[in-house]
Amino acid sequence: MAQASYQPIPLDELITDLSAHNPAVLRGILYRDLYVKLARSLRQAREAAGLSQQELVNAANALDPKHCITLSMVVEVEGGFFNPTLYTLQLLLNACGQTLVLSTVALPKPNEVVTHLQET
Repeated sequence: MAQASYQPIPLDELITDLSAHNPAVLRGILYRDLYVKLARSLRQAREAAGLSQQELVNAANALDPKHCITLSMVVEVEGGFFNPTLYTLQLLLNACGQTLVLSTVALPKPNEVVTHLQET
């Protein structure tokens, strides 16, 4: 019996095909990109403030003792694996001496997502 050969599908074709049939794929890619950007922003803010992750936790909890921020939460946010609430993110940034600024932009088309992913 002959064994079937495996031919990898280029990333751009896969994303374009999947997102055309399932918009949730495109949303998932965009959310993951957002988590990575949040992670990078928080880590840069913390490092610019000269804080360790534990010092950030202590400073954020001092701002609002009723809102329990843990070390594992900060580690997960900075790793891009946790989606904090806006309030939690604001507390963390305030503890670094920064604030959160939001803006809106139009969603990209699937082929623009492919281009963005290839550039990063």
